[in-house]
Amino acid sequence: MKVIHVDTSHSLRGGQQQLLFLMEEFRKQNVEQKLIVPQVSALADQAAPKGFPVERLNLEGLALFGAIGLLRNCLAEFRPDILHLHDGRAHGLGQWANQKSGIPAVIARRIDFPIRRNWFSGWKYARSKQRFIAVSQAVKQTLIESGIPEGRIDVVYDCVDPALEPSLTMKNRKNSSEFVIGCVGAFEPEKGQGLLIQAVARAKERIPGLRCILAGEGQLREDLKHRVEQLSLPGVVSVEHFPESLPEFMARLDLFVLPSLQEGLGSINLVALRCGVPVLASNTGGVSEIIRDQNTGFLFSCGDGSALSEALVRLHDDRATLSSVIAPAQEHVLKNFSCAWMAGETLKVYQSLLETN
Repeated sequence: MKVIHVDTSHSLRGGQQQLLFLMEEFRKQNVEQKLIVPQVSALADQAAPKGFPVERLNLEGLALFGAIGLLRNCLAEFRPDILHLHDGRAHGLGQWANQKSGIPAVIARRIDFPIRRNWFSGWKYARSKQRFIAVSQAVKQTLIESGIPEGRIDVVYDCVDPALEPSLTMKNRKNSSEFVIGCVGAFEPEKGQGLLIQAVARAKERIPGLRCILAGEGQLREDLKHRVEQLSLPGVVSVEHFPESLPEFMARLDLFVLPSLQEGLGSINLVALRCGVPVLASNTGGVSEIIRDQNTGFLFSCGDGSALSEALVRLHDDRATLSSVIAPAQEHVLKNFSCAWMAGETLKVYQSLLETN
């Protein structure tokens, strides 16, 4: 089988990391692949040294029209069985380039935002010879509510890096006087870091040694730093760049917190759980499909800063409950979120699409 992947993100976020895992698994199964990306692509910077063929396109301004032609040429030369479009912009680009070729297309959907109601979205999503892969049941439901027929949507969960070794990342929690919490994610409004800062401000007097680490990149970096200053939290809350090593970051924590206001799945939770770090997460989107409250982690009501603050205090005070979820969570992740399973399910989607076209 031959597959062209198109991803238009410049940064290496969760979706790009999952695509890299997928490509590595496909290579084990002798799937021939090519990756199409923008000229600036952190994903390509990771994929090219691993030996994956990469084509970089200029997607800026008027050059976008030339990129459509170049992608059309790639389709004609490579002649893939499947065109896999991994983000919204890739979907539009791919559909324009694929009009004449009519190659069966798979559309990845990672966000639980409703589809925009305009002519272009209607044109993209109504085209034949395409199936949708939703990253969670919650995202699938959003697609259905947006008018996509249920029979054209498959759910394929993200996976966790098989190279992670929990024994190397478990923090020695017994001898620390600090209670360290943290999160990793894009500094964007929907990720909710501001809510976490507010919750820490409420909880700090009740939690001796409370420390919070916010790690990531994005447009709200300076706003988050300013909020930390406003609430007199320097020394309590630190705003850091995205960590070079996620396992090393997780090793610093007693508790990983995902305060997102919207989340398709929350695959960063898989990393924390695999590393043996308990998770407290906002109950939004597909998060509860990973985090089973009181069993594989802990949930709080989305957007409720008071509930988040109270949960922090409760878990600090009850370390037995905090620790009780670690073993079930690791078993849950290993059993249900392997990269081999993700690749196998994706191949099933490809085969289903090819059999009906």
